[in-house]
Parts: sequence; C-alpha cells; structure tokens
Amino acid sequence: MNSMTGYGRGEMTYEDFKAEAEVKSVNQRFLDISFHLPNELNWLEGELREVIKGSFSRGRIDVYFSYQSEGKADSTIQLNENLLAALMEQTQAFGKERGQAVSSELLAALASQVPLVTIEKKTDLHFLHDLIMEAFGEALLNLALSRKKEGMKLAETLQQQATAFEAVLEAMKTQTEAIEADYEARVTNKITQRLEGAADKDRLLTEIALLIEKGDIKEELDRLNAHIARLGEITQIDGAIGREMDFLVQEMNREVNTIGAKSTNLLLKNQVVRMKVILEKIREQIQNIE
Repeated sequence: MNSMTGYGRGEMTYEDFKAEAEVKSVNQRFLDISFHLPNELNWLEGELREVIKGSFSRGRIDVYFSYQSEGKADSTIQLNENLLAALMEQTQAFGKERGQAVSSELLAALASQVPLVTIEKKTDLHFLHDLIMEAFGEALLNLALSRKKEGMKLAETLQQQATAFEAVLEAMKTQTEAIEADYEARVTNKITQRLEGAADKDRLLTEIALLIEKGDIKEELDRLNAHIARLGEITQIDGAIGREMDFLVQEMNREVNTIGAKSTNLLLKNQVVRMKVILEKIREQIQNIE
C-alpha cells in the first residue's frame, strides 16, 4: 500500500554538467502533474509526463529541475558588421569635419560603448537530455520508496482502527440475541398487561416476530464483517487501492446508519456512535492512500 505523500531527489554529474531533479507529491483525487522547468527544457515535459504516468496513478506531483553546464558548451562569436561599419563611417566623417584623423584610442573607446560582438553558448541538448533523464529516474525511484514508507505507516494505523472496529462489531453480535430476548419479554409483558392476560398466544407471537424483524440487524452485521475483512486484505496490495477503500468505508457507514435507525436499545446506539467515530478516522487516513 502506497501513500500519495512523498519526496524524491536525484542528481547526476558528468565532467562540467550537473543535473538535479526534485519530485514532491501530496494527496489528490486524480493524477495531477505540475512542471517547474527552466524555459529551455520545456521540450522535455511531454516525455517526463509519460514516465510519471507509467509509475503513479494518483496524487498531485510537482516536478522541479535545475542544471549547470559550463565547459561542454560550444561558443560562437557574432560580429555586428553593420553597426561597426556605421561607427567607422561616423568617426571618419567626424575627423574630416575637423581636419584631423580619428585616433585608434578614440575609436576603441567608442566601440566599447556599443555591442559590436555577441557570444552565444550552445549546449549539447542530447547529452543534457540523457543526464536529466537519469537524474529524473533517480528522483522518481526515491519518490516511490518514500510513498511506500508512508504507506506502511498508514497500513499500521488502519490496522489498529480496523481492530477497534471489529471489537465493537463482535460486542454488538454477542449482545444482539440477549437484546432481542429482552425486547421480546418486554413486548409480551406490555401486550399481556393491556389485554389483561387474555392475549391470543399465536397472535402475540406473530406481532412480536414482526417487531423483532423490523429491528433485526444480523444482515447488516454480516455485511460489515465482510467489508472489514476486505479492508484488511487490500491494505496488503501494492498499487492504487485508495478508491476501493473509500467505497468500502462509504458502504460500511451506510450499514452502520441502518443499524442505528433500526436499534432502540441504548447500548446498541452507543456502539453505533463508536463505530461511526472509528469509520471517520479510517476515512481521514485513506484520503492519502494511492
């Protein structure tokens, strides 16, 4: 069982290249991926998205990347020929007007004030791609391990809560027969008193049976027993089980509500409240399960 909360980091270096990847995830009903990449790496987003979708099915996942490349870039120098020609033309015209040649020092000073040369560095994107994907793969692996670790903690908590629920369920089962017998005796006594002992036995038994049937909770108890057993089974499954758990808790809550509506006994009412409290704790926990 995996949690949707986790963190993973990956780092790869080679000579003067260094790539770092960070992946963070929190609970989310569906898979929601958000990228925080440098603009020059936006072309990787589609490939990275497919890799993530192949590894995770739920959760909000934020992806962060950074890289450094210094020595592995090809530098190119671009001379602004038009600007240089215009500068020389203007300085020559200036010199003619004053009857003297423009010194090389003045020309150099003027040239320093305008961008005559630009230097561009072109990174080997193919090499950078391989390096980033390695860093990203390491980050995803660490994220998966982190989510697995958190999932193990959740499984322990859920098992404790399931055990508490089972204890209330077993207590309710053992008390049901005694409660029904007590209910039958009280109903018989009341009817007999009102009819001054002249009640028809068969009619009395029929009425009692109908009343007890309306308050019968054995089917609900059996279904709750099956649901709690299934909950224990799926906590041992790797993969996306959060939605099934959520459905099971909804069904269990529905059964508990039915028991509460059928029961008139104060003891059963109190146990229904305890069950609902435990189910709410379980529901809160499974919101973070993948």
